[in-house]
Amino acid sequence: MEKNGEYKVRSGYDMQHASRNSPSLQSMDSSHIIKPEVWKFIWSSLTLPKVKHFLWRVCTNSLPTMKNLFSKRIAPSPMCPFCLLYEESIEHLLLQCSWTAGVWFRLPISYKVDPALITTFDDWFYGVCGLLKQNSRAWEILSCWVSFALWNIWKEMCTFLYEHRDPNAWGVIESVKYVVAEFSGITDHPPQVGVEEKCKMKDGPDMWSAPLGLNIKINCDGAWDAYSNLARIGVIARNSSGAVINGCAKSCYSSSALHAEAFAVKEGLILAKSMNATTMCIELDYEQLYNAVVKNSSQISWSIYPLLVDIKRLKIGLLSCMWSLVKRFRNAAGKWLARQAKKGMYLGDWINHPPLSLQHVLRLDGLPAPPLDLDSYICFVVLFCLDVQFCCFSLCSFLLCLIKENF
Repeated sequence: MEKNGEYKVRSGYDMQHASRNSPSLQSMDSSHIIKPEVWKFIWSSLTLPKVKHFLWRVCTNSLPTMKNLFSKRIAPSPMCPFCLLYEESIEHLLLQCSWTAGVWFRLPISYKVDPALITTFDDWFYGVCGLLKQNSRAWEILSCWVSFALWNIWKEMCTFLYEHRDPNAWGVIESVKYVVAEFSGITDHPPQVGVEEKCKMKDGPDMWSAPLGLNIKINCDGAWDAYSNLARIGVIARNSSGAVINGCAKSCYSSSALHAEAFAVKEGLILAKSMNATTMCIELDYEQLYNAVVKNSSQISWSIYPLLVDIKRLKIGLLSCMWSLVKRFRNAAGKWLARQAKKGMYLGDWINHPPLSLQHVLRLDGLPAPPLDLDSYICFVVLFCLDVQFCCFSLCSFLLCLIKENF
């Protein structure tokens, strides 16, 4: 109705249009409300208009996925035609499918999809794009990567379904890199904002200090190989008495040293959750990562923002999580684990029976280490002598063969 009480077609149209395009526009699930910021992220992203329209259709659940087609009795099954394990929803198609997750991880942003942390697509999109200040240069580049990655994944899955051609992950990656380079003016590798350097602190204690009370302190460190893009991470947890209570050493692919350090911090939080820890302290020696996690600094490579999303989500379940930036030698235990993973060493039950080299690190931290095992020393000496004897025998055999050939 108009203000004077008369009904006009224009007033009815305006009311219906306002209800459909209100900020609380709902998805197919009537209980879910999309945040207004999501639409702002979509329409201001650095991408093509058709890709913006595609993102709008994704958020409103308007794509012809198998789940949607099955609900309308068009498709015979709601299952994903590629993995055949789960229903092909929007989230599964663009993020959670095993093939799709592999594409995200192989992109230069090296985003590792965690299906457990993804509820709806719009919440995921808001979490990724909401980390940076909107319309900043870093935000534009990140939105460019995300939008074109989603668009090319969708096109490739359609090609697989309708042209019966196996999806080409590397073809998708190269297409995304080419388009992003054209739109954002960057090279094939993500730009690094600032210099990636290990922290060099001038103050603070010279030795590792135990946490107070019932707290747990976790040291995280990562080692990255630029030639193979392999990262080795080490995480070690100790209690208030300095005793080692848990830890892990893993290998993964990474795009930079900063990326490896972020992986280590994420694994540290996962380890804390597995231990049901509520109060803890995490120590790291990478200043840029510390500023990004604790101070929400934007002066950092945007390639780790998806990892920062995971780190901040994992922090939510902890009652109290303190962060500490320390010198490199105060993080020696975590660095020891990362180096063992880099060497491919088998650590066995290193928590209850730490090797001699780890015992040495723990003693340098100024805290009691497990008693040195005399049998281990004897075994080490015997093996060393056998190795020397074998080397001498091999050298003599080689010299005899050489003499016989010449004479």
